[in-house]
Amino acid sequence: MERFFVDERTGCIAVRDRSNTRPEYQGLHSDTKGVVKYWSGIFTESGRLLIKELDREEAHILCNRLNKEEEIKELEKQLEELKGQLFVLVEELKKIKTDKGEFNEFYN
Repeated sequence: MERFFVDERTGCIAVRDRSNTRPEYQGLHSDTKGVVKYWSGIFTESGRLLIKELDREEAHILCNRLNKEEEIKELEKQLEELKGQLFVLVEELKKIKTDKGEFNEFYN
């Protein structure tokens, strides 16, 4: 499940952080816990509060960007873990080769 999500209600929209959200709270305001960015709608002549399409698009773009950034951070973390594992394996291989007298400069 992605960390950031778009929360659209009647008359407002927000990008929220799932890791900092209280699910039991049903409201959506600019100061609601977990709100990264909030847009309020505009009143029509009939008194309805509508979200501008541009705001809706911006919310989805921001949400996608934040989730991609999170995904990149996670992949970088996994890469560092794999590098550490590879280093350990290379060191073990060096030891095996050295013990057998087969070590050469390639493994340095």
